[in-house]
Amino acid sequence: MQLGTPINLPPWNNQGNWTGRLGRMKKSELPAAIVIVALIAVMFWFVWLLTGWVGVGFLALWVGGSLVVYLIWEKRKTAKNMTGMAGMAEELRRLSAGFHPIEDTFLSRRADEFVFYARDQVQLREYKSAGRATTGGYGGASYRLSQNLSVSGGGIKAISKALPEESTIIDIGDAIFTNQRVVFVGPNHTREWDLSKLLGLEISDNGFQVGAGVSGQRRTSALAGDCLGMLTPGIAFALAAEIFQEGADSARKLALKTATDIEQQLATY
Repeated sequence: MQLGTPINLPPWNNQGNWTGRLGRMKKSELPAAIVIVALIAVMFWFVWLLTGWVGVGFLALWVGGSLVVYLIWEKRKTAKNMTGMAGMAEELRRLSAGFHPIEDTFLSRRADEFVFYARDQVQLREYKSAGRATTGGYGGASYRLSQNLSVSGGGIKAISKALPEESTIIDIGDAIFTNQRVVFVGPNHTREWDLSKLLGLEISDNGFQVGAGVSGQRRTSALAGDCLGMLTPGIAFALAAEIFQEGADSARKLALKTATDIEQQLATY
């Protein structure tokens, strides 16, 4: 995601993002829904064979009751999520009026540096290797040629490949956003992203996660967190980068545009 790109409201997942319903079903969900309906139909058929219509009636009451409970839970969760997003839009509109320095932070500031946003309940994530996967293989005497390859009388015994890196939560703490850097402080780890050394910025939809690479760091770290009525880490990081690169006026416009995008899409639900 590039700075200034319109932010869309995607379905949230059970890690704090949208659950994806909101009265709509994606095309990708249709096959799963068909399978579930088929399984329920088979279950009703077996119950009818074993217990007759009385058992079918009790099963229908249980399925119906479970569905009602799920829909109530889903509605409350969606309402909570939408409330949080509305709160984030309000925060963005407040910032669009001006980035007023926050003085009550423990951060030692550099020359001409000011803190414009801080929030808690932020996850620090690192991308770590998920290990290796070995495929292939058959019987026979085996002779090792290297760490990842061995052969038998018939040929290759096994091939090992590195799995893609996975994002792992290593700490939860506070994130501080300034016009020069972003700082994470947790009970076990601290991280600092100097915006003058920023190499790349990868922001998920609505900024629930942001991965940033800076020169001098061997591993890319990421910040993640729900909005909870606050700015998500990705949106706050984008504003910090915009202030540093383009100035406060451009960042205020980005904040206002993002707030408007969120409010317009919330109004469609």
